[in-house]
Amino acid sequence: MDAAPVCAACHTPLQRGVTLDRGYNDRYHVSEWVEGVPEPGFWQGLKLGDRLRLPVETWRCPACGLLALYARTVPSG
Repeated sequence: MDAAPVCAACHTPLQRGVTLDRGYNDRYHVSEWVEGVPEPGFWQGLKLGDRLRLPVETWRCPACGLLALYARTVPSG
């Protein structure tokens, strides 16, 4: 996607941003999309194995506040 996507609700161009996850020791990480059905890990969290993991791009509509999330195989510039 070269141009910014537009809002599905009001057709305003979206602004790119990021959705943060708070991790261990209060460090922030970009959210990730992980393929497959979640499976609990032995100690805690989820089993991830060799599953495909992609960073989540978050786009926000400045007019109505709608958020659009994308997990692209090839990241946009």
